[in-house]
Amino acid sequence: MKRYVQMTALAAAVFILLFSCSTVSVVEKNKTVSVTGNATLMITPDSASFTVRSSELAKTTKEAQHLVNSKINTILDKLEALGVDKKNIQTNTYDFSPEYQYIENKRELVGQRVSQSISVILHDIDTDGQLLPSILDSLGEVTNISLSSIEFFKEDMSGIYDEARIKAFEDALKKGSMYAEAADLTLSDALVISDYSSAGYVGTARAEMAKSMMMADSAPTQLPVSTISVSHSVNVTFALK
Repeated sequence: MKRYVQMTALAAAVFILLFSCSTVSVVEKNKTVSVTGNATLMITPDSASFTVRSSELAKTTKEAQHLVNSKINTILDKLEALGVDKKNIQTNTYDFSPEYQYIENKRELVGQRVSQSISVILHDIDTDGQLLPSILDSLGEVTNISLSSIEFFKEDMSGIYDEARIKAFEDALKKGSMYAEAADLTLSDALVISDYSSAGYVGTARAEMAKSMMMADSAPTQLPVSTISVSHSVNVTFALK
């Protein structure tokens, strides 16, 4: 019986010792620090896009088509005269439909409406900063057309995102090193990395463009181009030793 008690006590001691070592091993293996690195780059756009739309109402579809075709041809001539390449102009939509109006609670046909919209892409807008304002001034001479909000962008963003990623990781590395030093440890390998990017594109409000086009006869359009904000974040889990 005494021998049995001794063996049981010995087994318990060995179990406690092994469990303790196992716990220490698990703790050692899980010495990590997780940080988030951030980076933001401000980029000057080199391109812009916008949409021009003509919509006309007439008694017949043929008459409405003639009015729209005349406006679109005038717009195309003006764009071509300012050096816009034809391959950067394309039709987005073309539609026609009857238009009705309620008169004394009765739905009556008032005519046929025809609409056409074209999209325009401009490259190298930052060369002298005058191409886009010149286009707006020229299109301002055409009545009864609408112009969508202009979107500025950079044509090739691949290198920009790569640069943002590197800077974000450097920020994560700096933060991880700071925490490791504070804990009297050394930063080791990156175990887990996950990241995401976002870009804030700068646009010009429709109301501002409409105002500029209405004032085309009195003063040249001023259209300051702001910058594009490219942000990148990376979550990194580093091992500590």
